[in-house]
Amino acid sequence: MKRTVFILILIALLVLLGVWMFVLGRQRTIVMRNEDIDRQGITYEAAQIVGISFDGAEEKEITYDDAAIFYLVGSSHKLKLRVADEDGNTLRVVEKTIKLDLSKNISVDIPELLENKEEVIKLTGKMW
Repeated sequence: MKRTVFILILIALLVLLGVWMFVLGRQRTIVMRNEDIDRQGITYEAAQIVGISFDGAEEKEITYDDAAIFYLVGSSHKLKLRVADEDGNTLRVVEKTIKLDLSKNISVDIPELLENKEEVIKLTGKMW
């Protein structure tokens, strides 16, 4: 009887470990778009140049009406957005913590993200 209980507990722990590894190790495709958008009557204007980096990695610059694709593993990341003018002069730097859901593909509108005042943002999947 003790042996059966031990085996059942061991199987349950292995299943929990598998679920935990699935959530932490899942790769997600993030599309960061820098374009003017209109949401519920509010217009968000795109920046001229935006530098994007996740978790302190090398910055990737995108210009007005452009997009960049990132492949991230895990569910929580530090995002740094550097907004610049046409001459490349930094206007402001925004740092946020983002939490990703289990969706594989996530699309993010940068102008809307820049206007969001929250420190921690939950991003959910949007199919494009």
